[in-house]
Amino acid sequence: MSYRWWKCTNTLWALVFLLLSGCFNEGGTVRSGMTYEVMKEQGAFKLVYVVPLSTKSKVPYREVANKVCAGERICIALFWDEKENVPLSMPMTDMQVATKVAHYNLNKNTGLDRVRICSNEGCS
Repeated sequence: MSYRWWKCTNTLWALVFLLLSGCFNEGGTVRSGMTYEVMKEQGAFKLVYVVPLSTKSKVPYREVANKVCAGERICIALFWDEKENVPLSMPMTDMQVATKVAHYNLNKNTGLDRVRICSNEGCS
């Protein structure tokens, strides 16, 4: 087996991995039972579809955020409970902003680590 063949084969596998990694959205279910799917990543933003729970607790959103932001120093996870409202690009439309159900901000440089639940009156 020549070095040239080995280099070509490894390059081909790396290319296949890169192509396939963009085909599948990250998702799953966290301990609280919330199911999620990352629909789009754009810079520090993670745009996430969630199947909401009956509770308005911040805990499920924090659990999802801990999964989708793992290993990041700065991360902003935005959550929607209707898949058709999740933006697939920025900037968001007024409707997408209005239908966001929660957001998470992480900045390990400043210590910021917060979840906000959103309603018609805003996010708190």
